Amino acid sequence: MTRAISLTRRAMLRAALLFSASCGLITGTDEEHEDDLRDAERRWSQAAIQDYQIVVQQLCFCGYTRPVRVTVRSGNIVSRVDADTGEPVPPQGEHVRDVRGLFDLIRDAIKRDAYSLAVTYDGTFGFPTQINIDYIGNAIDDELVVKTSEFQRMR
Repeated sequence: MTRAISLTRRAMLRAALLFSASCGLITGTDEEHEDDLRDAERRWSQAAIQDYQIVVQQLCFCGYTRPVRVTVRSGNIVSRVDADTGEPVPPQGEHVRDVRGLFDLIRDAIKRDAYSLAVTYDGTFGFPTQINIDYIGNAIDDELVVKTSEFQRMR
């Protein structure tokens, strides 16, 4: 059973990577990624959003891969719940990031000189809408895809 699940997750990840490659995600040099990241962080900072919800889903071989609704108040994560059920995420889902954490993930991939990095950002607020990272070329199971959706600014 575990082998079947692993193969299914691997197939889902590969499909997501292929799909995203065909959807116009832009890859570039580290300098281009740093410029894009800086611009996105500037837009996020200028929007001064401290209270929001966002659904984050990580497709990887890293534990929890269900969509997680992250709630942030005053710039701090106050809850992570399964976006479909509303139940609190188990401990293996507590690593799901907020927007600042997603910026840090991108910065870390650049710093680590990831083999492949492709990122799209929201045109208005600058938060990442999709991140594709392949840390090591020709390695298996090191890829990470992070998708965000359902962003909602809260008052």
